[in-house]
Amino acid sequence: MPASPRAEAIASYLDELAGQRRLSAHTIASYRRDLAMLDARAGRQRNGFAV
Repeated sequence: MPASPRAEAIASYLDELAGQRRLSAHTIASYRRDLAMLDARAGRQRNGFAV
């Protein structure tokens, strides 16, 4: 199954942070977790569920 446009945007953003801004692996992992939670929450709200 192909990644959603939102997942692709998140991956691109994390790649940019790791590559160009040279953030640590721990920082990237933290951003990844936070963005995954935000993505999940946004998906639930978009589908009509109150969060």
